[in-house]
Amino acid sequence: MRTVLLVAALLTLTGAYFLVARTPLVRRSNVTMDQQPEGEIDQEEAIKVAREHATRTKLDLTRYDATACEEGLHWRVYFEPAPAYDLDEVLEYGVTKKGRFVFATSKLSSRPPAKPLTNADAVHTAIAQADAISIANKDAAGAYDLSNQRLTVCELKNFWRIIYAPPTQLHGGGPEYLIDKKTGRITDKKYSQ
Repeated sequence: MRTVLLVAALLTLTGAYFLVARTPLVRRSNVTMDQQPEGEIDQEEAIKVAREHATRTKLDLTRYDATACEEGLHWRVYFEPAPAYDLDEVLEYGVTKKGRFVFATSKLSSRPPAKPLTNADAVHTAIAQADAISIANKDAAGAYDLSNQRLTVCELKNFWRIIYAPPTQLHGGGPEYLIDKKTGRITDKKYSQ
């Protein structure tokens, strides 16, 4: 257990978020706790674990809505600002399926970089999943070869989370995006090598 905590602390201190246990996305729909593979937690339990972690770190989540997305051996739990609140960030937690352990946390900007909206930004009323992937592909094309990257797409209430990762036998990470569903603007991105 000490080794796991030490690794998590090192990942947190170095900013190396979500580089542990990246495996291909496995989709299971309508899976209840009794249907989960033995010892694995479900979506609701992952949200509960992330909430408990936030409480221990004195974070108030009363103004946030929760969503969890499955990614291989872990869950990514997102806390989005509730519509009634004007908050600037989406909180992201990595929770292992086995062991109920938060191994990474990060804050994603929910506000686009300061630049004026253009007519192209105003045209969209809702960004579809394919549009969000296209926006991310266009942004990443100059820095990455995406042909060998695994893609994870997570739909939040107000955003699309697009995550590219190298094949499981390679280490490192790919680009990660948070894209506003209303405007199609990238509000947060991270490049990893």
